[in-house]
Amino acid sequence: AEAEREGGAGARWELSAAREYYDYRKSVYGDVTHRALLVDAVGTLVVPAQPTAKVYKSIGEKYGVKYSEDEILARYRRAYEQPWGGSRLSTI
Repeated sequence: AEAEREGGAGARWELSAAREYYDYRKSVYGDVTHRALLVDAVGTLVVPAQPTAKVYKSIGEKYGVKYSEDEILARYRRAYEQPWGGSRLSTI
């Protein structure tokens, strides 16, 4: 009767599988539970004070790069149109 209230044998199996997975992860990664945090920040969590192309242009000029904001945007559009493996952005 108690097993039925707790979900029966199926619930015990799920707990056993969860514990087995937990033990496996702990053996592989130790106490590290997360290896990365990916956040879509711009436009979701953060709104830039200036247009991105303007910021990139300003920083680029400090290093001798002289592209207009329109050229920067065009290059980004071309890069993001490429399949992920064909774009140099995948190595950033």
